[in-house]
Amino acid sequence: MIQYIFGVFIVMKFMITEEQFDSMKEKVIKIPFAAFDYNWKLLQEYLKRKNQPLYILIGDVDLRGQDIKSLGNLMAVYGKLILDEEPIEDLGRLVEVRGFFDLHKTQITDLGMLKKVDGDLDLRKSKLSIIATRKRVDRELYMEIIDNIEINGNLYI
Repeated sequence: MIQYIFGVFIVMKFMITEEQFDSMKEKVIKIPFAAFDYNWKLLQEYLKRKNQPLYILIGDVDLRGQDIKSLGNLMAVYGKLILDEEPIEDLGRLVEVRGFFDLHKTQITDLGMLKKVDGDLDLRKSKLSIIATRKRVDRELYMEIIDNIEINGNLYI
């Protein structure tokens, strides 16, 4: 049982500060993708054993041909992220890509929580691009993305 009294949490008869309680919360782990031989399924098995933590992948991540629907608890990639022609539908908790982000010919219709891309963002022939051309001109989609996401490269729609 946890009680909060006057800025202090009482946890099973132990008193801890708010800072100590916050540090006990779920942590984001950093994982080199190369450690799993660049194999998404091996990585997912490992994460399942660790109770699906939030995580960051270090290095380039090429997921073509791996039949991925969602990125789940992946928060960032410190390198390129290539999902070209994948059946991906959901970016999960992805917030940042520190390199080229390729969503060319994907099923993505929403960029979710994505806030930053430190390279080019390729949306050509994705469902998001197709929806945009049917509903409004590409310039409007471009402005909407630019307003919500910091892109330090080119945007291809």
